[in-house]
Amino acid sequence: MAFGYLNNSLLLGGLMQAADYNEVIRFYSNISAFHYQNYKKVGDLITASDWQDLSNHIQALRNQNYTIPWVPTGFVKDGLIRASSWSNAIYREISNPGDYIFQAPNEAHGIQLEWLMAGGGSGGGGDETGYGASGGGGGSGGYQQNVSFPLFGGETITIHIGGGGAPTPKYEMQGGSGADSYMLINNEEKLRVTGGVGGQNALAMNYSGTNPIGGSGGSPNGVSGGDGAKANNNDRMGGAGANTPLGTGGQPTWADIGENAIGYGAGGGGGCTRDRQQPGYWIGGSGASGYALFTLTN
Repeated sequence: MAFGYLNNSLLLGGLMQAADYNEVIRFYSNISAFHYQNYKKVGDLITASDWQDLSNHIQALRNQNYTIPWVPTGFVKDGLIRASSWSNAIYREISNPGDYIFQAPNEAHGIQLEWLMAGGGSGGGGDETGYGASGGGGGSGGYQQNVSFPLFGGETITIHIGGGGAPTPKYEMQGGSGADSYMLINNEEKLRVTGGVGGQNALAMNYSGTNPIGGSGGSPNGVSGGDGAKANNNDRMGGAGANTPLGTGGQPTWADIGENAIGYGAGGGGGCTRDRQQPGYWIGGSGASGYALFTLTN
């Protein structure tokens, strides 16, 4: 008996046994997001509908940003979980802040972080008080590329994605900093990148007679945001947020709220100031969240 996929349709030759069907389920159950548990007992009838339902659950992994191997053509009982049959790496892309926990499949021997990026800092607020000044731009989050670690089947991988910094009230010194991103294997930290720092708020800095400066970039590879400027009773745009290879910092604008960063890891734009005009305090833009893309290899 042999079977495989062709355009997501099953080709069958001979009789499919419950042990074969269950082995396919066990193969994909090594991926934590696969929750299909419809195992068969010896003697159960396995229909085309059963197989299509299992296929639909496998396809759902791809719809969650997984790239996974199909069941190899020519599979025979007890021969599925072999390194030679794992022709494609397993990829996962994650970008929303929070913790993501995975269990490595049995055949995994390594993990490569193609990207691990921290959150960007927010822009500082501009203020019209006194002579006025605009806010500094947020720094971009640190990042690492193409870093590999050994891995064994069954080990637990935790990836934490740091959120972008949020703007702060005008009496604080600077905008909110982005949060760190990191990876653990079996709860042991293997890699960390730090968040970008928020740009300085204008009101806190204006009385010192200096320009509000942009937030510093995270480590490693982060970039500082652009500086704000003293207004001297004039109008001034805020500093630009710092870019990353995967994100664009908030740009200077005359809007009441600084421009938010877009993409991943970039810094928010600093708020402007307009002499004797409302709202009197122009909050900075938000930083962008971090990002991870990793590959499990056999």
